[in-house]
Amino acid sequence: KGQEPRSIWYAALSPDGTFVVYEGPLATTEGTQLWLRRLDLLESVPIPGTEGASAFHISPSGTAVTFIRDNGQWVADLVAGSVHRVGDQSRQSDAWWGPAGEWLYGADSGIVRVRAGGGAWERLTHSESNLFDPEVLPGADAVITGTASRLRLVDLSAGEEADLEEDGWYVRFARGHLFYADGTTLYARPFEPRRREFTGPAVVLAEGVM
Repeated sequence: KGQEPRSIWYAALSPDGTFVVYEGPLATTEGTQLWLRRLDLLESVPIPGTEGASAFHISPSGTAVTFIRDNGQWVADLVAGSVHRVGDQSRQSDAWWGPAGEWLYGADSGIVRVRAGGGAWERLTHSESNLFDPEVLPGADAVITGTASRLRLVDLSAGEEADLEEDGWYVRFARGHLFYADGTTLYARPFEPRRREFTGPAVVLAEGVM
């Protein structure tokens, strides 16, 4: 029988919407590991080699999961069943896949990148405030991220940042909209990634979100 996720914070939906990955208890001993649950099946299966994993994200292709463990960045190949370390992880946040298969991190005062093959950090931007959870915009070579109070667009080619007109953080892009939180309210607002601009007003989706 599959395990239950400890919290909604510890679950990720695949890009094609066919499965979720979540953090759950180890099958035989104390501790945690990552589990995979296909939505057309009744049981979850453990992902080998992910014991103690945290801060995980599914690749755009849905074939791999990146996660943090033992002060390092790791990738679990869901097809081959293998796990390998791709780099160190110290001050950076959890990683997101970039447009060229690299990993992007919201770091102290900017965004850093690690190439797809691993290696040293490369700083892309310098910021006056900390950036959180970069969200890659499709076809735009840019990401949307959040500061402590403002949504911010980051041009990955030019290394430039610009605040958007909305307050918020924990931003995600899907179906032509930016989804983001401001305080305890969840919003959606239409956004054109190639033009990098809003195309309509914000709509409240839920209030009292923790």
